[in-house]
Amino acid sequence: YRLSGLEHPLFLEKCIRQEKFVSFRRFPAGPVSPVLDGRITDYFEWLSAGEIDLTQFYGGEEGQGESLLSALFFGYGDGRFYLRLDSRGKFAELLEGGYVIRLYLCNQKGEFLIAVRGFPEVRAQLYSRGGEGFSELAELDISCERILELAVPTEHMGEGEQELYLVLEREGEVVERYPLSGFFALPPRAEIEKEDWIL
Repeated sequence: YRLSGLEHPLFLEKCIRQEKFVSFRRFPAGPVSPVLDGRITDYFEWLSAGEIDLTQFYGGEEGQGESLLSALFFGYGDGRFYLRLDSRGKFAELLEGGYVIRLYLCNQKGEFLIAVRGFPEVRAQLYSRGGEGFSELAELDISCERILELAVPTEHMGEGEQELYLVLEREGEVVERYPLSGFFALPPRAEIEKEDWIL
């Protein structure tokens, strides 16, 4: 696929041993409804979201630098699937420096790509994989300053487990991948959308 310049099917990212990462720093506890402003508006807006520590994949070996990204948050609410990415510095500076974020998702409805690029006008586009490769489905709501926040309409997401991995690219080359192989296994939407008991 790479030699021919084609997008490969996402199932080829799965390891033969079915490597999935489900180790959360915080398991999702209920619906979320964050304000998409690129800032941590208040303590509670992402409190019920799931959180994955991205620093665990880089910097553990001698000579290996620290990861550029630090955390991934996710959750459902208001008919949307919300994602938040944190970096070690100001996230907008990564995009300003020419980095591109690509998030790949597999679920009951198929294979999807979220591409985030551009500064100062940050854009996030949702693509669906068909017989001819990925085609654009929608422009997504996004904001990026200190952190990156975006929302995907849940009509695209299905009801089951989400399998997700993301790559950080620059000048067409992959700089970092999370996880290093395989997917993050996110719990089913119905399991997340139970009543929130956080007080």
